[in-house]
Amino acid sequence: MDQYTKEILQLHQSEINSIKKFRIYKNNIQQIKDTKEHLINNNYTIVQSDKTHRLVITKVEQHREQTANMLKDTNNYKLLDKSKTIQIEKQSNQIIKNVSKKMKLTHSQTDQLLTCGSQPAKFNSFIKDHKEKNLDGNYPLRPVASVVNTPNRKKGRLVGM
Repeated sequence: MDQYTKEILQLHQSEINSIKKFRIYKNNIQQIKDTKEHLINNNYTIVQSDKTHRLVITKVEQHREQTANMLKDTNNYKLLDKSKTIQIEKQSNQIIKNVSKKMKLTHSQTDQLLTCGSQPAKFNSFIKDHKEKNLDGNYPLRPVASVVNTPNRKKGRLVGM
C-alpha cells in the first residue's frame, strides 16, 4: 500500500465530525479515480474551497445540512417556482423582440439574445476553509448560483461587455 492510500485511510479513521483538508495530486489518474470511488462509497464528497482553490473532503450529510441551514434564511434566499422561470423567459424574449425592432437589430443579433428552455439557477456552496470555524465546528460556506441556462444569462453577458 503506497503512502497516498495510507494517508486517505488515516483520514477516514481519524475523522471526528470535522472537515478534513486533503490535496489530490494529478500524478496518478487511476489513484485519483480509486480515491474518489472510495470517498463516495463511504459517504464523503469532495468540495472546492472558496479562495484557496484546494479540494476539501467532507461528509455528504454534513455539507448538505449546513447548506440547507444557510438556505433557511428567508431574508437572503427564496425558492423559485419553475413555472415562474418560464414566465420570465417569455417576458424577457418579448422585450428583446420589441427592442430589436426599434433598434433594427439583425436576425442573428436578436437570436443571440433570445432564450429557450430556461431553468432556475442551480445553487451550490463552497467551503471557506481560510476562515475561522463557526460555533458549531464547521467552516462557513460561500453561496454560489450557477446561471447557466437561466432566462437572462445571454443578456447579462451583453451588459457585461
